[in-house]
Amino acid sequence: MVETQAKVISVSEQAVTVTAQRSTACGGCQSSEACGTSSLSKLFVRNTVELTIPNTHPVEVGDEVVLGLSETAFIKQLLVAYFPPLIMM
Repeated sequence: MVETQAKVISVSEQAVTVTAQRSTACGGCQSSEACGTSSLSKLFVRNTVELTIPNTHPVEVGDEVVLGLSETAFIKQLLVAYFPPLIMM
């Protein structure tokens, strides 16, 4: 299971909006200051992401929640994102 922590910022009867910190592998190594990939990542990648999900559990604004995605669903989404461009090439 791929999991991340998020904070509830909005609640309605049908949906909950949460914000989560986006984590990347860049910035973790010692040469991140001199790395071109790390510099581009800082320019084009937002640090936070907002998601609207169905309201299935009682939560309130400000609550910390854990969002999870099964490995099977993760692999399926990777295939949907990367397989068609590879075939078209």
